Amino acid sequence: MDLKELKRKIRIDLTNNMIVSIKTNTVFGLFALPSKRNCRAINLMKEREIEQPVQLVVSTFPQLDEWTSLSKFQLNHILKNISSTTSFIVPLNPEKRTKILSHDGTVMVRWIDIYENKELFETIEEVGPLVGSSANIHFSPELNDPEEIRKTFRINVIGDKIYYKTKPSKMVSLIGDKVDVIRK
Repeated sequence: MDLKELKRKIRIDLTNNMIVSIKTNTVFGLFALPSKRNCRAINLMKEREIEQPVQLVVSTFPQLDEWTSLSKFQLNHILKNISSTTSFIVPLNPEKRTKILSHDGTVMVRWIDIYENKELFETIEEVGPLVGSSANIHFSPELNDPEEIRKTFRINVIGDKIYYKTKPSKMVSLIGDKVDVIRK
């Protein structure tokens, strides 16, 4: 299947509430449209606690604004430090709490940039924000080979094999208007 056809199939899968895998600029991820059902399905695939919150992936400021309740401090920090290799833990918009899993009214948000990840950016532009997590079984190394991901999870994958050691995104909590680096 050529890349254009695979991208079309991925978008169809997403609009049908299926999980797909797309390479990010750090690791491959498992992604779906935002819903508690899809969050739980990702957790089941990863063999982790079913109510574990997953990440929200956005590509525009209106998407970020729609899904979060940012203070001026939080917004300014994100604007100054925006990177598609950093995830920010911020307050979830209360109106969205029925859409995704959140134990404490927060959400981990990751910004995707067109220059760093064209396939994922274009997918989000077409179908909207996604929920996701790294493509691995819980407590196991991230999978870096599309064929291995297809075999393990039985889903469609966009991206070439990663031949170098990758690391997950940096995690920064902005809760309480303070910066707390959770993972470097």
